[in-house]
Amino acid sequence: MIVLSINSRTQQIKLSSIMRDIWIQIPGYGGQKLNAACVYGGPELTIRLINEYFGLNIEKYALVNMQCLVQIVDTLGGIEMNVTPAESGAIRRLNASSAGAKDGSGKYISDAVPSGEQVLLNGKQVLAYSRIRKSDSDYARTSRQRNVLVAIAKKMQSVNLLRLTGIVTTMLQYVETNLGFNEIMDIAGVCMKTDLNTLAEFRIPADGTYDSGMYGTTWCIKPDFEANKTALHEFIYG
Repeated sequence: MIVLSINSRTQQIKLSSIMRDIWIQIPGYGGQKLNAACVYGGPELTIRLINEYFGLNIEKYALVNMQCLVQIVDTLGGIEMNVTPAESGAIRRLNASSAGAKDGSGKYISDAVPSGEQVLLNGKQVLAYSRIRKSDSDYARTSRQRNVLVAIAKKMQSVNLLRLTGIVTTMLQYVETNLGFNEIMDIAGVCMKTDLNTLAEFRIPADGTYDSGMYGTTWCIKPDFEANKTALHEFIYG
């Protein structure tokens, strides 16, 4: 889950990841991880709970499932990402595992993804990149997911307005959203003229403001909600 905020005066864009394993109380379902809200009540319930726990007033959303991400990236002709050797190996293993292909020694195989700067990745490879967590952590995964959004935005900056309109129209069939077409184009317009290298990023819960581990039979994150509410507000509105 990522909150996109745009300062209408300065055009500053900020991305705030909210960890899916945060433990909350979901009305009618008791204690659950935050991502369960989307299962029980879709993006509307998820937004409501995020607003309640973090004092926000989010109204709009865009919901993209994993396979839709593949289609969106392929619609753009792929995106360029910086890929570390560890990430390269993880992408290969994830894609090979999903394909079920193994070599003679029983190891998973797939098309190799080189490491390096600005490596062109297709949709399936970007999906695998976005899912990596075992080689480091779920916290690092949120950073990779923000990297993907920035790379998609940068790719869209390279096209003209007519082409951009066509891309957005095509992408809409892969996204569930309550944003109107004109609202989407307004956001795209800001992204088109913004230096995305100045984009600011954050993650909730912030370091030093949470405990995590096994609680009963469930691994989850238990944050100090007041401290994180303050930190998030300072990041978004400061």
